[in-house]
Amino acid sequence: MGDLKLVVVKIYFPYYLSQIAFVRHDNILFLYCRSFGILLWEVMSLGYMPYPGRGNQEVMQLVTNGGRLEPPNFCPGPVYGLMCQCWHPIPEERPNFRTILERLGYCMQVNIYLAISANF
Repeated sequence: MGDLKLVVVKIYFPYYLSQIAFVRHDNILFLYCRSFGILLWEVMSLGYMPYPGRGNQEVMQLVTNGGRLEPPNFCPGPVYGLMCQCWHPIPEERPNFRTILERLGYCMQVNIYLAISANF
């Protein structure tokens, strides 16, 4: 159970951890958007644990003070930009999932174009 608590703190925004019993239904999508940004970071880092070497209190303090995960190695700038948008401190400023899908599609098109251009 201790490992689960460590993962939960690293995924959810600290505000929601302190207010989890009072999260309104319409805000839950913003919470999931934050979690999706962490999932995207994990995928782009090839499975690394977010906030490596930091305990729960350190992670909460870091994120509460505006700290964010660094971009994973070889992560395209637009993908990291999307992650940062998912972690926006104001939940209403985070993209919805339709917007996330559109931006991921754009990122894939840009990467395919760059790969093709590099081969010619």
